[in-house]
Amino acid sequence: MAALGSPTQPIALPEVLAFPAVYRLVILEGHPALVREADPSPLPAQNSSLRLVSGGYGPGDLSYQPALLPQELAAELASNRQSTARMDRALEAVMARSRELSRQALELEEQGRKLAELLRESEAKVRQLEAAHAAPAQAAATDAADDKAPGP
Repeated sequence: MAALGSPTQPIALPEVLAFPAVYRLVILEGHPALVREADPSPLPAQNSSLRLVSGGYGPGDLSYQPALLPQELAAELASNRQSTARMDRALEAVMARSRELSRQALELEEQGRKLAELLRESEAKVRQLEAAHAAPAQAAATDAADDKAPGP
């Protein structure tokens, strides 16, 4: 027996596809065929929400691909708009937080500069005090050395 849906044996379709219904692929007289099992309700010809398209599994494979109804399109559009609005709000929140963090980083840099300047001033003052303290001690040491030196 040839494979189902092969070019030599296309699937036999009923003359009218009725929806809602359940169709089963069966072998009738050695040929694959779609057979309706339940709920007949003829599909009107002007209905554009349902299209029969060729499937991708092999030649002769038919499947239905429902198109979105106008109310489904409107619901999808509303959902997309809500999602876009949420994303816009989230982006604005992220940007506001980024600006705040940038401002805080600039403040920290300024504080760092001020602290570095205070440290330089403190170090200069310490060096100045050490030099002032070292000069009298050195002078006293020189005077003591002169007093101990034997005279002529």
